[in-house]
Amino acid sequence: MIEQLVDLADEERVNNRVTHRMRLIHAGNNALLSELLSDRFAHTGGIKLVASTQLNGSTPSLIARLRPDVTLLTLKLGISSNHEITFVRRALSAAQTGKVAIMAPAFLPGQVSALSRDGVNGFLLESTDWQTLVRSLIAVHRGSFVAAPETARAALAPKSADTAGLTSAEVKLMELVSIGLSNHEIAVKLNISDSTVRSRLGGVLTKLDVANRTRAVTESIRLGYITLDQGFNCSDN
Repeated sequence: MIEQLVDLADEERVNNRVTHRMRLIHAGNNALLSELLSDRFAHTGGIKLVASTQLNGSTPSLIARLRPDVTLLTLKLGISSNHEITFVRRALSAAQTGKVAIMAPAFLPGQVSALSRDGVNGFLLESTDWQTLVRSLIAVHRGSFVAAPETARAALAPKSADTAGLTSAEVKLMELVSIGLSNHEIAVKLNISDSTVRSRLGGVLTKLDVANRTRAVTESIRLGYITLDQGFNCSDN
């Protein structure tokens, strides 16, 4: 399930002084997985495990009291997952300014879309190797939206027939937006006018129901229009 230890201790010290380590809470009901994660996190530089607990009614208050940088929830998210969804939302409320990531065997259609709108920043599979898990949690802490491509794309609910998706021209536009090009630079690349870029981007914002280009990149990634690599480090303004 999880393999390969990664040592990030070199990120803990800058100019011979100890810097802030990411404070993490893990909550889940799989005892063996919890034991394994607790042991691995205890020996991983760059992360400080402040609590490992079962999913129960007192967990949100623990999150609110300890205020971790990231809360990792290991869930089943099976057919009868409504109680887990409710718990995730309570954890999000308790986390305040902290981030929340979920690890599960799989995600049902619509769960990634719904929970990311609620505020979940990371969607990881139990099959994730250890190095990727650690780096993903650190990326979540730094403000990135993280999901394995197969998780983000396969788990999203199909678009309804009356919902217009992005056109190929809009997808190309978002690919260029995601790598940080200005409107004028995009216009030169696509051989169109600046006003056309602005109009096309406005159409994308409307279709994706977002307020700015950064959120448009994040939403385009979650919906599978552009690759995660292109927008991996995007954070909201």
